[in-house]
Amino acid sequence: MKEWHGAAAVCIDENNKVLMVKGQNSNAWTVPSGGIEEYETPKECCVREVDGRDRV
Repeated sequence: MKEWHGAAAVCIDENNKVLMVKGQNSNAWTVPSGGIEEYETPKECCVREVDGRDRV
């Protein structure tokens, strides 16, 4: 089995709304998440994933 390292972010605003995104290959809703790149920390991965999805 291939090993995978990822990180996910749970973002809650001042109105207790949770940031949810559509899955990349499905219609399921999920929190922003993704694979950790070789050069980044889990925290950096979360920032990248949230930053890439906050344009709505």
